[in-house]
Amino acid sequence: NRTEQEISNMIKNYGFEKIVTNPTDIKNSWEGLIEFLKEKYGEAIKQYHELPFKHKLQTGQIVTGSMDFVWETSKGCVLVDYKTFPGDKEDLIDENSEYFVGKYKGQMDCYENALTAGGKKVLAKLLFYPVVGVISEI
Repeated sequence: NRTEQEISNMIKNYGFEKIVTNPTDIKNSWEGLIEFLKEKYGEAIKQYHELPFKHKLQTGQIVTGSMDFVWETSKGCVLVDYKTFPGDKEDLIDENSEYFVGKYKGQMDCYENALTAGGKKVLAKLLFYPVVGVISEI
């Protein structure tokens, strides 16, 4: 859990002071995500923040990075990627928008493949937009 000061610093770092005027809104958004995950997928037995991974593709190329958040339950894992998008929710579902959620499918598939290769079952791949309060499943 982040303090309001840490959240305020993140808001400033992203230049969202005019969009997010109350750090509590982001904290409430995060708490809403956790409640959603609990209700839909069950209690977490582990939570991973910035989970590092290295995965070899069929082409031989090696992909490395980190997954923003993994909610692991007794049934499997839920991948959550954070997006700092501060705009209109309609842009997220507009296939012609540069913010269309579908453009992240390849990224989320890569994360899923890395977890699957590590013996984990992936239950869902979610994009979390804390500024606009949206959770979208890929």
